[in-house]
Amino acid sequence: MTYYVYTAISCRIVQGGSLRVHTKSFNVPSSMTMASRKTVGLACAVVVVWMSVVLSEGTSRHEVAADASVVKPAPQREFRVVIEGWKNVPHSYAMVATQLAAGLLPLLPPHARIFFTDIPLWNPKWPRSLDNLNSRILHEAVSAIPNMTESEWRNVTIRCAFPYDVRPRKDGSRVFTIATAEFLSVDDDIYWAGGLDTIRPLSDTVTIITHSSWSAAGFINTGIPPRKVKILSLGVDNNVFFPLTVSEKRFVRSKLNLPSGPNTTVFFNVGAMTHNKGIDLLLAEFKHILDDYPGCCILILKGLDGMYSSIDRLRYWVNEYGLPKGTVRYDGAVLSSEQLNYMYNAADAYIAPYRAEAFNMPVLEAMSVGLPVIVTSGGSTDDFVVDDNDKATLFIKSQLVHAAKNISLIHQAGRMLKPDRKSLYSSMVRFLRERGSIQKVSRTLNVRAALKHSWEHFAKQTKLLLGLEEYTK
Repeated sequence: MTYYVYTAISCRIVQGGSLRVHTKSFNVPSSMTMASRKTVGLACAVVVVWMSVVLSEGTSRHEVAADASVVKPAPQREFRVVIEGWKNVPHSYAMVATQLAAGLLPLLPPHARIFFTDIPLWNPKWPRSLDNLNSRILHEAVSAIPNMTESEWRNVTIRCAFPYDVRPRKDGSRVFTIATAEFLSVDDDIYWAGGLDTIRPLSDTVTIITHSSWSAAGFINTGIPPRKVKILSLGVDNNVFFPLTVSEKRFVRSKLNLPSGPNTTVFFNVGAMTHNKGIDLLLAEFKHILDDYPGCCILILKGLDGMYSSIDRLRYWVNEYGLPKGTVRYDGAVLSSEQLNYMYNAADAYIAPYRAEAFNMPVLEAMSVGLPVIVTSGGSTDDFVVDDNDKATLFIKSQLVHAAKNISLIHQAGRMLKPDRKSLYSSMVRFLRERGSIQKVSRTLNVRAALKHSWEHFAKQTKLLLGLEEYTK
């Protein structure tokens, strides 16, 4: 007869607070029904789980003794990771903090826990508590993370807010500050909580995480040692931003009152309409396109009126360049990720003639949807766009120029790109002429490239910096 072997475990607290665990094996005949065997096994498993919980809450006084020997494992103290930042706000820093918190949850070992500390918004007038901003799964995962005050003990702090806080903690624990340098320098008090003195010198316990070679150069130019600057590419959720079918795209365009035929091309851009985004250049050259190719195109701009004065800037530029009514469409509302995915899919190409960006997440989102992208060359997007001889990515030529203080908010060290307007115009014309072939290539190459930059990968790379392996040893 076949027997299934189980181990019975009994526990009792002995004098002094020690926990003694006694094990004994016994056999269960194969004639016992499967349901009964599962019940016995489950009962033993429950005791084991209970025992592990008791032990994890114990102190160094606890001993575990078996029949044959006495084992005294070193007690494992909880490893605490705290993210200090924004959430439920339509800002890139809030998105990064939220995605990182959710991404770390399934990666941390049993002895580690993640917490969140809400940091005051840079502008108190920004909208708060937008529960529909993220997907339901992401929102529920992050909402379940317990809060922690800034004064409570932890092993690691990850800060993701503005201004950048690189001040060391009094307990000497490690700090990682997520920060960006759009203008190749951050040499001004406005960027730093506590002022420039907090980075001169930067504490040994503090490391800066940024997201592109361009942005990293900005911190190094400001005097931060290269060894203290880590580059971790941001990600995109391909379960949220993905290509729709041809029929689905046609349906979305009809809902947005956009023509579906090949004779009307829809260009799309997401941004705050600030000077570094280059929207003024885009509108100026779009007017030239309409003059040369009447009725060819529609430009959709997605702004954010609740946080920036996007609509005011746009009205000025539309009047300045004399753009025909109906050729530029604008949406300044806060959209959910699902709604934003529809807008990407309604477009034929994404266009970003930016002057200065630390990463430019909308370009990566557009790639995940399978859109061709028209972007400034020489900047942060060089790290992740497909360089394939202008097939899936059309590059706008540029040159590096000085950034005035009223543009860059920094001292004289600021630099930015100057997109070539003729190159911007010619890239748009080329897309109009070769739209079908360019879209066919981008649907494969850009989606594939975006898969290499997932939020899961960003979380895994961040986890490697935390020192969990050293703590376990």
